Amino acid sequence: MTDTPRRAPQVFDPDDPRLRTATAQEALHDHPATDDPLTLEPTPKVPALRLPTAADLQRGINWGLWLAGSAISLLLLAIGLRFWTFVWDLFLRQDWIGWLAMVLAGILILSLLMLLGREVVGVLRLTKLQRLRRRSEAALQSATDTGNSAASANLVAIAVDVRALYAARPELAWSRARLAEHDKTIMSGAERLALLDRELLAVVDDQAKSAISQSARRVAVVTAITPFAIFDMGFVLYENLRMLRRIATSYGGRPGYAALLRLAGRVVAYVVASGGLALTDDLLGQFIGQGLAKRLSARAGQGMFNGGLTVRLGIAAIDLTRPLPFIEAKRPRFRDLALEVSRGLTGAKPVGRGS
Repeated sequence: MTDTPRRAPQVFDPDDPRLRTATAQEALHDHPATDDPLTLEPTPKVPALRLPTAADLQRGINWGLWLAGSAISLLLLAIGLRFWTFVWDLFLRQDWIGWLAMVLAGILILSLLMLLGREVVGVLRLTKLQRLRRRSEAALQSATDTGNSAASANLVAIAVDVRALYAARPELAWSRARLAEHDKTIMSGAERLALLDRELLAVVDDQAKSAISQSARRVAVVTAITPFAIFDMGFVLYENLRMLRRIATSYGGRPGYAALLRLAGRVVAYVVASGGLALTDDLLGQFIGQGLAKRLSARAGQGMFNGGLTVRLGIAAIDLTRPLPFIEAKRPRFRDLALEVSRGLTGAKPVGRGS
């Protein structure tokens, strides 16, 4: 072990300029080789990590897009030439056969355009309902926060738009007449919107709840009596799509196929995001404690589960297609609709919690 001489203690003046700490830039340029222990060593600069942007990823020619475009163009060209050859051969045989083929082709193209137009109109109708819902929620929040006249006028305009949406519905004539009695009454925008919700949309809510109850009962009964899982899945899918269309039509949506699939995707996402798939707390907890599970077979229990899921999807569809939030009208409760599903399976009213 070697003896290393120890450095004797020293006294420094805090104001001594030699004791200042050099910055990284000064240490790099002014003191490249200093032995001063009190001077910091320069910190090497590390280049910042830059993530690739969309422009970096899209440099050059998008050959995949060119491939897809050219393939589709060739396919359409081949179909067009094949059709024209077919029609020309018919003209060579008999003129009237060729003209008949042209007329049928015109009907086909017209039908395709009408179907596309109906799909576009269906999407626009659903978009209109969603826009009215967002406008009404924002206007109600603004009226609650500020209470100014501009927010009240916006609520009145929303009420006019909602009444115009249901102006041609014959089953709502009585509700429209009741609303007309209050047209000259002095009310704020929020009060007028609440009256519209209670007198008009409550009737539409009943139609939507009836559609949910009927579809949930059908799903519960069919899945309880059929032994084939594939048939069960197909029927549940068909009945749920049918229910979503009836609900959207009740609120003025009338979706086509594309709009219906779009609505179904939004409904499923809404149910998953809100935790609505946790059916055990609301459905099984309501009945198992009352002894109902002892009277149900495994197939009937599966039917109740599928019926409850249909109810969840229906309530989510109401939330997404209703043009106004629930102000005075009561939002449908899962428990009430699930009770109707259980009556269809047991033939008796389940015993409540308070019994």
